[in-house]
Amino acid sequence: MAVLISEISAAQMMRSPVIWSYTLKKINNVEVVITIKAEIEEGWHIYSQYLKNGGPVKTVVDFEPSAGYELLGKTTEYGLKVHYDKVFKMDVGYFKNTAIFEQKVKLTGPSPFIIKCKIDYGPCNNKICLMPEQTVLELPIS
Repeated sequence: MAVLISEISAAQMMRSPVIWSYTLKKINNVEVVITIKAEIEEGWHIYSQYLKNGGPVKTVVDFEPSAGYELLGKTTEYGLKVHYDKVFKMDVGYFKNTAIFEQKVKLTGPSPFIIKCKIDYGPCNNKICLMPEQTVLELPIS
């Protein structure tokens, strides 16, 4: 029993193989494109937001509702690779090395304010998947 507990503790203490960053690009006075980038360690991957049910843990990019902005369309993703997964018996989209997520927003309130974005994801390698992780980004709009 002690061995199992130490293995769980070691896995929980492991740093994430994914590092998140973002940029904001103003299109005009009321529209901004938010680009969220995941740098993924060699040998690791995360999955697409747009997977069918019954597959692996998908990435979820969730913008907290606010009177200061509204989302324009769905979050798009770039750098996706697709392969047939024998375990899930379906095609799955995943990202290696880098994942890019973009969301266009319309500013509807006075600035400055902060757009909060929660990202849930499950990093995996060829042997294991870590427990799902969450990152919260705070994007200042001025």
